[in-house]
Amino acid sequence: MFFQKVKEIWERGREDIQRYWKAAVAFAMYMVMVQTLTGRFCPMVLISGLPCPGCGMTRAFFLVLQLRFAEAYQMHPLVYGWIALGIVFCVRRYGMGKEVNSLKKYAIALLAAMVVLYIYRMIRFFPDQEPMTYFQGNLLQRIRRSGRSNH
Repeated sequence: MFFQKVKEIWERGREDIQRYWKAAVAFAMYMVMVQTLTGRFCPMVLISGLPCPGCGMTRAFFLVLQLRFAEAYQMHPLVYGWIALGIVFCVRRYGMGKEVNSLKKYAIALLAAMVVLYIYRMIRFFPDQEPMTYFQGNLLQRIRRSGRSNH
């Protein structure tokens, strides 16, 4: 019974890896390349210099892994909602073999909460408190500067 359950979990995981490995590799390559070249990850920050609704989420997740829970909360409080949703997803998909489409409504609610939190944080903390800071040297700023120097 136990080994049959492990085999089923492994099979579902193998199916997902076969289905999504290209996207995962592309994402990892983007992440490593952009982080190495710019020290940043978020396309919105790199282009506009402005933080996005998810800014701080990756750092918050790594702070959770380091058991620095208060710092993680400060970096992005919704990290705990995404972690909880990820755990529920994994338990349903892999542990129980059940559908996961019903979790979309929770993901949408978290995304909406991120937008509301983003507006609050932009009003309250931008531009001098991490992660709500302005990134100097963004693409739009460089284009603007080069346009001025040509005139």
